[in-house]
Amino acid sequence: MGLLWGADPWIFFSMIGLTLFGSLMVVSTAQGVSVGTMNVLLSSLLHQVAYVAAAYVAMIFADHATRLGNVRSPVKNRFFRFGVWVLCLAYLGVMVVTALVGVEANGSRAWLGIPGLGTVQPSEFGKPLIILVFAMAVYQSKLHPEYRQSYWRLFRWPILFTLASMAALVLQHDFGTLIIQFVIAFACSMIPGYPGLAKTQNRLMIAAMIMVIIGLVVIFTPGASDFLTKVPGMSHIATRINNMKKP
Repeated sequence: MGLLWGADPWIFFSMIGLTLFGSLMVVSTAQGVSVGTMNVLLSSLLHQVAYVAAAYVAMIFADHATRLGNVRSPVKNRFFRFGVWVLCLAYLGVMVVTALVGVEANGSRAWLGIPGLGTVQPSEFGKPLIILVFAMAVYQSKLHPEYRQSYWRLFRWPILFTLASMAALVLQHDFGTLIIQFVIAFACSMIPGYPGLAKTQNRLMIAAMIMVIIGLVVIFTPGASDFLTKVPGMSHIATRINNMKKP
């Protein structure tokens, strides 16, 4: 994708936005209930900046060093799609298991304990999988041009997979990752510039802008965090809102 020049703007700026949002979630989680503790904030922020910088360099290297293999032949195409959906089903199964028997931390049951290896957050694997299934759908539109005339026909399976993943995240009370996965899916669906999709994409863009405005109003409304504290399973979200408003 390059540093910026020649990059698809939707992909590049979505990546930047998701990185900033994810970093904010990590920093607020690290603070926990210690609202206003400056040394915790600075330590978490410095660590996150270092991780983001290293990840960005690794992404640039991987982008220039590797390319997805040729799957144009019917046999390779079917095999590739089968493999991707097997991964998706396995991921959803692990997500359900995590919601039921996972390790709880900071209000979310989003980690799965692995004996001898510590814990792993399965939802992190969902982010690249969402990108992969959307990319696979766009590739199928090259083989089947008729898919380009309908947003639902083109993206129905990626959308259903994303919704299933988000449902598992609700069970885990991991709403930060849920928002990130939603934004990833939304950005992926906005990339294709097919005329048959333009009307639906424009409507979704307007709806997304309205959702963002409503979300900001709710977050900064006095008493919002107090209300969330009283909602079962949402107290950690209230703490994160307080951390964001008064770091």
